[in-house]
Amino acid sequence: MSDIVVYTSSHCPFCRRVKSLLDSKGTSYREINIELDEDSRMTMVEQSGRRTVPQIFVEGIGRASGRERG
Repeated sequence: MSDIVVYTSSHCPFCRRVKSLLDSKGTSYREINIELDEDSRMTMVEQSGRRTVPQIFVEGIGRASGRERG
C-alpha cells in the first residue's frame, strides 16, 4: 500500500473533496492540517513549492491537486 500524505486546512472545500474521495475508495492516508502546525506548513512549501492546499504526496512524490491539473 502506498504512503499517502494530504496537507489540508480546516475551511478548504477542495481538501474536503480529496479526503472524501480517498475515504470512498477505502484508501488510507495521513492528514496534516497546516493551520495547526507552522512547521508542517513550511515543510509542505519546501516539498511542493506551493502554498495552496490540498497538497498530496504519494510515497514522498508530490501529485497535482485538481485545481493544478487544468
